[in-house]
Amino acid sequence: MFKKNKLKATDDEILVIGKYSKVQELRKKSNMFYSDHFIFMNDGFVNLNDKGYPIDFDEKMYALPDKYKNFLYQANLYRKSLEFSEIDLENKSQTIVDVGCGLGGGISFYKDFYNFEKCIGIDLTGKHIEIAKSNNFNIDFYLASATKLPIKSNSVDVITSVESVDYYNPLSKFAKESFRVLKNTGTVIITCPINYEQEQILEKTFLKNKFILKNKKNITNNVAIACSISKFLFLKFSLQEAQTMHQEEQRYIDGSNTKYKTYVFVKSK
Repeated sequence: MFKKNKLKATDDEILVIGKYSKVQELRKKSNMFYSDHFIFMNDGFVNLNDKGYPIDFDEKMYALPDKYKNFLYQANLYRKSLEFSEIDLENKSQTIVDVGCGLGGGISFYKDFYNFEKCIGIDLTGKHIEIAKSNNFNIDFYLASATKLPIKSNSVDVITSVESVDYYNPLSKFAKESFRVLKNTGTVIITCPINYEQEQILEKTFLKNKFILKNKKNITNNVAIACSISKFLFLKFSLQEAQTMHQEEQRYIDGSNTKYKTYVFVKSK
């Protein structure tokens, strides 16, 4: 399934690598919470009722291993992304790739919750891959760019990208690579904060590269409230991470045009 690939980072990618390497160094220096245990890097998703109030998790989420206990909202974002795609989650023979996998929490959740046959994590930052490998088994992690995936053509069923698509430059190369590695009618799920201009570019790029837009959903309220709750939950182990959640929350409630959406693109035959 895999092709040998040596990472040759672009100038933009070098900036991303530097940014997130620094984040992990700062976490490691903190006495409050060691970075190897902080496996998620996303804003989260809280289920809301028709009046906008949070709904409790189902028993399956509470039955997850202890490594998820501080990050149920963050894991839930990955769950909802797959549910929005309407793929057959009972099919245990599928291969899923998480591009921009960070510390591996999302792809680990896919493996534990859905039992995909093959789970692959791709990330630019060496420290991310190092931590992800140390915390996970039966998952393949690769240091690689989203614009040059080390995966053979027509071998993947699902590609996910959570809060990382902004770093794929040029986006058209990621779309082309996604088309190449996916099987016929394979699915790309992109979940991210986005403004109107970025949304137009995203949709046009994938449509131009032979994808069909199957679904898109505005989940801004779910994400903003997840940030609001998480900033208090995170106080027990990291003031820095609590502050990050507060800053993320403000993005969605300060009157700016940033929304949080999930997009589902399907490879055309």
